Amino acid sequence: ILGIVQGIAEILPISSSGHLVIIQSLFGINGENPALEVFLHFASLIAVIFFLRKQLKRIAVGTYKYIFKKDKDYKYPFYYFLYLLASTCVTAVFGLVLDPYMDKIMQPFIVGCMLIINGFILLSISKVETTKDITELNFKDALLIGLAQGIGVIPGISRSGITISGGVLRKYRKDDMAEYS
Repeated sequence: ILGIVQGIAEILPISSSGHLVIIQSLFGINGENPALEVFLHFASLIAVIFFLRKQLKRIAVGTYKYIFKKDKDYKYPFYYFLYLLASTCVTAVFGLVLDPYMDKIMQPFIVGCMLIINGFILLSISKVETTKDITELNFKDALLIGLAQGIGVIPGISRSGITISGGVLRKYRKDDMAEYS
């Protein structure tokens, strides 16, 4: 059941970790099984890598060619990689800061409230006018998007949804931000 919930929720901007907390509470499943959580997230990682394999290859090859072959035509994939890295580092800091409080945050009531907040965030960005192409991304925006993504460490707040929202608030197109997230 948890695998099905994780698989469905992971590809939607609805917080897979938040839904797992709710399902575990409903079925009386002890949520303190690190091996199960690692397995569920590892399976999601494999699915994401498979789904984004072409984009990941483009970034990896472009970064390699820009750094080692000095090919200026691959500047954008290299910078895209750096922007992803910058966003991820900001998110990691959030995770480290919130880690001591996760037991308190992972309560079904709090997670339920965060799911509602997540829904309001997603609804609010649906009307935002986006004008920027992802090729206009810069380090400031990457850090701000990483800051938004960091909020997604909280169960009930979708990491992909909040990342997309952060980018949309910076006026980047939703489909570009979906891939970036």
